[in-house]
Amino acid sequence: MEKSNKIGIALFSGGLDSILAIKLIQRAGFHIIPLFVYTPFHSRKFPDEIRTEIASLYGKDFANSVIIHETGKEYLELVRSPEYGYGKNLNPCIDCKIFFLKIAKKYMEEYGASFVVTGEVLGQRGMSQRRDAILKIERKSGLSGKIVRPLSLVFFPETEPEKNGLLKRSDFPSIKGRERTVQIKIARDLGITSYPQPAGGCLLTDPGFSKRVKILIGEDLFDTGYIHAIKYGRLIAENGVYVVARNNNENRRLITLSRMYGIDVFVPDFKGPVTAILKGSIDEARKLSCRYTRHCEE
Repeated sequence: MEKSNKIGIALFSGGLDSILAIKLIQRAGFHIIPLFVYTPFHSRKFPDEIRTEIASLYGKDFANSVIIHETGKEYLELVRSPEYGYGKNLNPCIDCKIFFLKIAKKYMEEYGASFVVTGEVLGQRGMSQRRDAILKIERKSGLSGKIVRPLSLVFFPETEPEKNGLLKRSDFPSIKGRERTVQIKIARDLGITSYPQPAGGCLLTDPGFSKRVKILIGEDLFDTGYIHAIKYGRLIAENGVYVVARNNNENRRLITLSRMYGIDVFVPDFKGPVTAILKGSIDEARKLSCRYTRHCEE
């Protein structure tokens, strides 16, 4: 597609900062295409549920405009062995940001866009939103000068849209740090009344979940289906590796995952939990299902 200086790709997380970044750039007269990069570590929702959630927060028209890009094996290898290491848990934030921006760069070429928008705020996160880290990520992604950060524009070198006279940094806020007072005021001014509270959508920042991921890596079970499975129930590494549901919702989730990814599951013929078999036998799975119910006779 022919390149346009008025089209941008926006990395959209679903949170307040990214929606504000998009709205502020749109207000400046640009056409913005939101890009949601979905990984198996993104909360406990599937891609179709993500779009539904976006629609409930920001409207159906906006949700329908969002590209949802699902990552594959290349991303899992990044998580397994990140070049720039992990944060406090198993979160490879710098490598992850570079990876996401490279995906955005491909969509730039596909849609004829000339820059990428992010909702980054200087100093908001310790590992990946320091100024030196942000500039390193920009350079490694191959997007030097092409990343517009509307919430913290003033703290970074001049971008190409500014050099072309299309953006004035004086039209944008100068936000830094973890405080969200300014963002909340801007949201109110823009008529944005519903948005999720900051909670760190990536499960790799969670200590408990990171321990589960390490078990998958150690057992050579590190693939998308199994990663989804360990979001639910009890993970038990005895005579194999199993996930035992704790309630009916988790029963349904594990059965859905068995259909989506071919995961073996034991569905009891008694009132009890479904057990996903990541590694092991159906007999052991039955024993585990029996362990967590009063309605089974072994």
